[in-house]
Amino acid sequence: MMRAQMSLEIAIIYGLAVVAIILAVSLVLTFFPTFSQASTSATYSGLQGFDVIAIGYYAPSSIFYMKVQNLLNENVKIDAVSLIIGSQNYTGCGGGYLQTLAYYECNITYTATSHFSGLVYIYYTPMNISSPPTIAAKGSVSV
Repeated sequence: MMRAQMSLEIAIIYGLAVVAIILAVSLVLTFFPTFSQASTSATYSGLQGFDVIAIGYYAPSSIFYMKVQNLLNENVKIDAVSLIIGSQNYTGCGGGYLQTLAYYECNITYTATSHFSGLVYIYYTPMNISSPPTIAAKGSVSV
């Protein structure tokens, strides 16, 4: 009788543990869909002075994202990042200061088809000049 009760308790404990694991995984996939849905990576060219670490389009959230590293050997102020597709200009991500070799991430909302191509501009201002001009690093992107 004692062994039967112990076996039943072990079965119930393992069953509850499996249910808890399944519930935790389903909650994570519900509230953090990036774990279950891959984004579309992009090909790019240009963007002189910046090393592109990651660039792509995440369709479920309509987000074009990119992460760059400052290789300009000077601190800069990021004024804006623009994504131009056809005649439409989508701008975002301004106002950040970026030190030499530091990383900068930008997300721009854009509802796209599964594939698109366009231009990307990173507008920045050098910080070591008394009246600095705004400079644009131009690149092209294709998703």
